[in-house]
This record gives sequence, C-alpha cells and structure tokens, in this order.
Amino acid sequence: MVVPALFGGLLCGISAACSGILGLDELPLRPERDASPTAVPTDAATAPPLPDAALPEKDAAPDVDAAKPPCDPATLDVDPNNCGACGKVCKSSCAASVCDADRVGVFPGAPRGLFVAGASVFFATAEGARTRVASCPIAGAGACTPVVERTDMAEQVRLLAVRPSTPPLLTFFTYQVALERNAFYSCEAGACAGASPFRVEPGLLVADAIDIDVVGTDHWVAFTTSINGVIQSVGNLTPTRVHTALSGAQLLGFNQKYLWARKPASIERVTLDTATLPLSTLALTALPAPREVLWNGSGVTLIHSSNGNLYQCAGAMSDCAAPTACVASPAAPFFGVDATHVAYGLGAGITVAGYDTPCTAAKAIAPAAPSLPSGGRSIALAPTHVFWLEAVGSETHLYRAPR
Repeated sequence: MVVPALFGGLLCGISAACSGILGLDELPLRPERDASPTAVPTDAATAPPLPDAALPEKDAAPDVDAAKPPCDPATLDVDPNNCGACGKVCKSSCAASVCDADRVGVFPGAPRGLFVAGASVFFATAEGARTRVASCPIAGAGACTPVVERTDMAEQVRLLAVRPSTPPLLTFFTYQVALERNAFYSCEAGACAGASPFRVEPGLLVADAIDIDVVGTDHWVAFTTSINGVIQSVGNLTPTRVHTALSGAQLLGFNQKYLWARKPASIERVTLDTATLPLSTLALTALPAPREVLWNGSGVTLIHSSNGNLYQCAGAMSDCAAPTACVASPAAPFFGVDATHVAYGLGAGITVAGYDTPCTAAKAIAPAAPSLPSGGRSIALAPTHVFWLEAVGSETHLYRAPR
C-alpha cells in the first residue's frame, strides 16, 4: 500500500515579508482559521551559507558534535551524552544504558520535510542560500553518515514525498530567488543530483504544495501561488488542472475522493476521482477548523484541527461532513502516518496509535517530547522506530525512538 505525503509548506524565508499568503507549517506555525494574513519576517535571507563540508558527503565521517562532552566509562548507564557507549547522545534521559530517544544526526539549516522509505530516512534542510536533500540509514547504532541526494543554491526547499519503490522516488521543490522560479523535481534516490525539474513556475513563490497519490491514479502534485492553484501530473499523463479559486490557499490534504484547501472565509474542495477535477466551495463551519487532512490509503480519513484536536471520518471516499472527535488534548503541530499507524505529538511526548483507532494509544513516548518543529512535516514512522526532526538554533537534529 502506498502511503501519501500530506503537509503544507509556506516558503517565506527568502524575503523580509510574505504578504497575502496564509501561514502554514513553516515559520511561523499556521494561524487560527479566522486570522488575517500577515507579514512573516524571517532571518533566512541574512543567514550566511555554510560550506559544503558542513554536511558530510556520502563517505565522510559524521561530525555530530563540534566538541563532544567528556565520557566517563563508569557512568555509561545513566549519562545522556554517553548512553551505553561514548558519544551516544539521548534526547533527555539515559537509564540502564538505554536512551529515551537517540540523536542520530545534527545537520546545518532548518528542517524541511522528513520521510521513511525502504532502509533509509530522507530529509531536507535549508540554510541561507543553500538547500539540501539527504538520507540516513534507518538501522545502526550511533550517528548516521548522511548521503547527500542533492545540493542547490536555492533559498528554500520542501521535500514533498518519498515513495517506497526500489529505489525510492523523491518529490521535492526548490525556490531560487536569483532565477525567480520554483522548480519541482521527481527523481530516484541516488539520481537526484542531475535531475531536471518536471515543472518550473517562474516568478512566483509557492504558498503551499502537496503530493497526491491516490490508489489507481496518476501521481499528482498540487501547489498554490498568489494567483494560481494548480494540480499537475508528474508523469504528464493528464493535462494540468488550474483552479484560480485555490489561489493563495492552504492545502489541507486529501483522501481517495477529495482534496481540501482552506481560504480565509471558505474551504475549497476538489473532487479527485473524475477526469475534470471539479471544485466546490464549503462554509468554514462544515469542517472542524481543519489545519490538515491525513489519509494513508485506508478506509478512514483523519482531520487535524487548528486547535490541535484529532477527528476521524469513516470512509476513504468521505467528504468528512460529520467527523467524530478523537483526541481532546492540544497536540503539537505535526503528524506522521504509515500504512497502519499514526504518530502525533502531545504535551507529554509522541503518541503512536492504530490508524483506524487513533484515539487508543498503542505506544506513548513520554520522555522524548520533541520541540515544536519550524519546518513543516517533521515526523515519520519506520517499521520499528519513530523518527523526527527538531530545529535547534541554526541546526536540524534527527532523533529516533522505538515505536
């Protein structure tokens, strides 16, 4: 079963402000549903680019800490900076030589998407005028040695999806301010360095973008700008669909039948299971203040609301007109799904639950509470572990905990 990639991506890091664009998961977090669009100051344009050596190439030794803390062999069973072995860093605690969560990598720049496929975890980072897409092996103890899939002189990057084919297929886009263009890519892992974009959108900073993979259909990418809403076939097997009603909208997500997008006063809903992809407008009250819609190819659709609550809609073809409330506590603004489970952040940490029973926790990772991500989707589920990214100053930290 193919697991879709679901998230929004506001990309305002290349200018002093982004006017007229709804805020999403990127710098800052999404506003409440009735908030007016505001200017978003960032420091990305002034951050100096780091040299290529800042992120080790494929065969380089990892530089996880510039100055590693001292290691006392007598305290390896409780030292979170040397848990069970010198240099093995925990998220917060070490007990009986076992971490609450392992820190497996530290990379320059801000996080811009995280996905698991095959034997690797793939992620993107942006720092100044340099963006990278990289991967690390899922297995193994200690720090990972990243494989650099692609490096660009661009101000923003967003990893939209990684499909579990052999080799995995990556979908991402970059924004290059000097060329005034957004470039969308789809390439196999290991072959992305020389890949050409399948679509170029000149002169417009993408307000939001989402990868769409509906079972039995073509592979689509949808994006919105200040003047356009576009659904593009990656394989160019079908014509591009342009919906001006989606311009400037926040893309919420999709299931097997619908794609939802939010505007200041309405929800726009595109029907995906017909050739013409018709669009209809709903009142904001039709859905519980949604901030994203999650679907993993199953018979259930989940809604993550603006106030952090989780809702469940019965049916893969559901319009979610009558969702059922699930989680009553505010959740951290990130989710991850695979074919069977959903992982979401609560105040105490990460909860892993069956996708069809999201209200019933199968696993709670209480001590490993991640900080609020500043770079969009930052959590992913592997068969045995949960991975997540944290923005720490000008760095991105990659953590792993058993699920």
